Amino acid sequence: MLQIKFLVVLLVTALISPIATAISSDESDNSFTLYFIRHAEKDLHHHDRKDPPLASCGIKRSQNIKSIFEPLKLSAVYSSNYQRTIDTARPTAENQNVDVEFYNPSELNDIHKILLNKKQNALIVGHSNTTSKLAELFTGDKYDIIPENTYNRIYQISVINGIAQLQVLEQTYQCS
Repeated sequence: MLQIKFLVVLLVTALISPIATAISSDESDNSFTLYFIRHAEKDLHHHDRKDPPLASCGIKRSQNIKSIFEPLKLSAVYSSNYQRTIDTARPTAENQNVDVEFYNPSELNDIHKILLNKKQNALIVGHSNTTSKLAELFTGDKYDIIPENTYNRIYQISVINGIAQLQVLEQTYQCS
């Protein structure tokens, strides 16, 4: 348990460093950091439903995600309008005192433009087939779709003076 807490502290430190730099820099340089994640584990007992809820492990992971972003100041939390993404985003949004804002995952160019125009630190919760695609729009690089059984990736995009840099982080949280 101590090892898991230590790894979470290391991850939080890795997340804080780029955002602290962006926050401390001159406002006119238009620096901001975006975090793209896939929704937490969905309940596979509802595989026949188009919009399954989170599994108990997913609910626990959503709370862990909240704790990862707790030391950071996010101006917005975005989610597609699916129960599993909303339930993944909600704990962090509530902790940051912001509403969950919705975007259409089939129109990634629209949310890309919104995020570029707003220039704010934000968490964006998506899906296995949209999270890496949205990151691609910022960097111009190609990324693999997140494997169906992978829920621990965080795509951190730091935009400094219009230049986007990606760092892929992994949550250390493991459901038990």
